[in-house]
Amino acid sequence: MPGFGYSDKPLDADYTIDAYADFIIQFMDKLQIKRAVLFGHSLGGGIALLTGLKYPSRVQSLILHDAEAYPIKPPLMLRVAKLPGVRSFIHRAIGEWVVRLSLKRSYYDQTRITDRLVDDYYRPFLTENGKIVPIKALQAMDFETLKKLPRSYRRIRKKTLIIWGQEDRVSRIHLAHKLKKDLRNSKLKIIPASGHLVQEEKPAIVNRAILDFVRQI
Repeated sequence: MPGFGYSDKPLDADYTIDAYADFIIQFMDKLQIKRAVLFGHSLGGGIALLTGLKYPSRVQSLILHDAEAYPIKPPLMLRVAKLPGVRSFIHRAIGEWVVRLSLKRSYYDQTRITDRLVDDYYRPFLTENGKIVPIKALQAMDFETLKKLPRSYRRIRKKTLIIWGQEDRVSRIHLAHKLKKDLRNSKLKIIPASGHLVQEEKPAIVNRAILDFVRQI
């Protein structure tokens, strides 16, 4: 997605979740994809849900992975990022220590957090606008929109697979059960001994669940 990883990070882009949903459809149009199975992790899960609501004819099914589908208490970094005049200070402060703290919260098995892993996650911040745009994206997060989204989840009839790490400390496990209840045509797979980044801690289990689901569509 724009602004993340090694994708472009233009300063003048719209980084709201509504704009991200539109971007997905524009991307599909460019590749002439009429319908797709959308797989969204974390914030991407919320974007996938919004895309399914805005463009139901373009979404065949959904795979939601430790999705940020409900309003949560904004993390400290987000609360600080929304304060006036702090962007330049925060982007200078972003370093490997921030990445390491984030990974500690996202991994259940702390032994997997190696210096190499931290370096891999930190490297995208060294790209052009790599430290400025993530703050812009945080500031663009509209929690009022996130509050309204769950009211519409029961309108979604798409077959949906929900994957969740049982020990997720970012999106707690009770939210998985809530999402399963709100999405009437959904199946929930909880993966034990894993956290928010379950696709990295238990890749074989996650991949098998996805392949089995897609083959049954």
